[in-house]
Amino acid sequence: MVSFNTQISPLVKAWIEIERKVQFLFVSAKLQNCSNKVLNLSYILETKKKGGGNNSQTIQKGKCVSPNLKIMSLSESGMNLKPKENLTVSLLVFHDDRVIARDCVVFQGDNP
Repeated sequence: MVSFNTQISPLVKAWIEIERKVQFLFVSAKLQNCSNKVLNLSYILETKKKGGGNNSQTIQKGKCVSPNLKIMSLSESGMNLKPKENLTVSLLVFHDDRVIARDCVVFQGDNP
C-alpha cells in the first residue's frame, strides 16, 4: 500500500482511513477544519479497482459545513479486494472551487 497525503492549505487536513478484514476493505474519508471559522466545503471520493478480470469505478460527491477544529467523516465505502487486484482511492476537498486538501491510497496487487 502506498499513501500520498498533501495538505495544500493550512485551513483543512483531509485523509483516507483504511480498515482491512481479510479481503474486505472499509474506506473512510476524514476531514479536520484547522481554521478558526466554519467552512463550507465540497469533496469528491473516487475509487478505481482493476485486475482479476474486474474493472470498477465509483465517485461519491458531497458538500458539508465544517465546524472549526472538528474531525468529520465525509464518506464511507466498503469493497472486496482480491490478490492481484489494484485499487486507488482518491479524496479531493474544495473550498471556493479550489482544491485545498487531498489524499490518495494505492494498493498495487500485493494484497494477501
